[in-house]
Amino acid sequence: MKLTIRQALKETQDSHRIKSKDLAELAGIGAPHLASIRSGKSWPSEEVLMRILEAMERLSPGARRDFGLRVAGLGGSLTTLVEQMPPEELSDTLLAISESLRKSRYREADQDEESIAVA
Repeated sequence: MKLTIRQALKETQDSHRIKSKDLAELAGIGAPHLASIRSGKSWPSEEVLMRILEAMERLSPGARRDFGLRVAGLGGSLTTLVEQMPPEELSDTLLAISESLRKSRYREADQDEESIAVA
């Protein structure tokens, strides 16, 4: 089920235990403005929504992704997303993740070697 922005914001904040006071402060908006967005009394501009999402991510890494999944109707957890995937798609996804992690580790090792060589 797809959620409205205000519902997704509230659920994401709640599940990540992000306090409205902290979120509003980091996003550069007033707590009353955030409360009116959460209650559906006002609609955030695109700029304000982006600042809220960036602040959520800084306060709780992964919160922005969870918000997006909720708005897209995929729930708020990776578990939900994985459970909804067909087996062949899940297999392909896991292989792609594995390959990406392997490449990332090699890049990190190369950077470490370059750092040692420069020193």
